[in-house]
Amino acid sequence: MTRLVLPLVLVAACAHTVATPPAPDPDRLAITAMVESFRAGIIARDTDKLRPLFLGDAVPFVGVSMRDGAPDARPGDAGGFIRALAAAEHPWEERFSDIDIRVDAGVAVMVSRYGFYEDHKMTNQGQEIWSLVKTKEGWKVASVIWSIKPPA
Repeated sequence: MTRLVLPLVLVAACAHTVATPPAPDPDRLAITAMVESFRAGIIARDTDKLRPLFLGDAVPFVGVSMRDGAPDARPGDAGGFIRALAAAEHPWEERFSDIDIRVDAGVAVMVSRYGFYEDHKMTNQGQEIWSLVKTKEGWKVASVIWSIKPPA
């Protein structure tokens, strides 16, 4: 009987361990919420919603495309992006997928695929990377870098 009970106890213990998911990471949840706030802020053209997501208007925004076989970096900043959004003639939308968030103490990185839409048509797509820092007010974007590729 003991030979039969011990394996059953071990199997039950392993099944319980495998079935219990880890607790959600509050930092990852906060950064995921930031991505959604960024997306929703673009759609609504809500500059007041977007500005607090960044350390300031001078946060670097750098898009990189290929021109004549060589990388072509287009530097800008968060303030310029927000001003361009407010002045845009047509609606903008950015869609994120395959989001990966890595957190280490007070720094984090968010890497995702994205598609950018103007007037409901995809204008470019690629990979987007945010570096983030944790402040007294919560997580803030410290830089945004993305590849610029034509729609597939």
